[in-house]
Amino acid sequence: MYSKPYGNDPNDLDHVFLSSDQHQQKNLVSKQPKFAKFLAGLFALFATLAISAPKAEAQELRIVEVFVGTSTLGTPSDQYIVLQMLGANQGSISGESITVYDEADSLLGTDTFASDFITAPDQSYVLVAMPGAETLFNITADLTLTTAFSWRGGKICFGTGNTDCVAWGSYVGTTIDTGTNFNHPFGGLRPSQSILRRISGGTSATLLDTGDDTNQSNTDFGAGA
Repeated sequence: MYSKPYGNDPNDLDHVFLSSDQHQQKNLVSKQPKFAKFLAGLFALFATLAISAPKAEAQELRIVEVFVGTSTLGTPSDQYIVLQMLGANQGSISGESITVYDEADSLLGTDTFASDFITAPDQSYVLVAMPGAETLFNITADLTLTTAFSWRGGKICFGTGNTDCVAWGSYVGTTIDTGTNFNHPFGGLRPSQSILRRISGGTSATLLDTGDDTNQSNTDFGAGA
């Protein structure tokens, strides 16, 4: 269920993404002696701390792929964005969002994760996609992308405080989180072609790590084949 969907070739569309199933726990309450209740309370405290800890690490996701769709005409219906985790148990992302901006840095829309991904392994992927992309590539989104972005220019960010962002084309907004825009030779993004994060800049040549994120869109991303 949690396997790496592809290498650096965006045309390999045999994606395997995280499941969006919600896991629920039921608490069993029974009569206990006072000491047993004290122990139960102690365990509950530790459990709360253990559950809360991954939330601080949940920001360790990066945008690793952006697909602008198969056409630049009309309103796109088959765009998608892929996030990737930098470590294990990074799935506590309920309340975190994908935010889309236009070329002038004006907010276009936000989509927010409603649930977490339990026990997600290192390097896991999370898919944010439009229904048309799900149909086209026979994939299942973990979050529905409801806001279309332009091939000409724009910015996409993930997480509270813009944990990770990428900008492209004619985007002219703040560059604190994006650096120099990514651009194809003819500008912007190209239809039917993803841009992919380069993973050769970190400590591993085959795994995503923090060294692969320089906050420079033109350095961190390259055009897919």
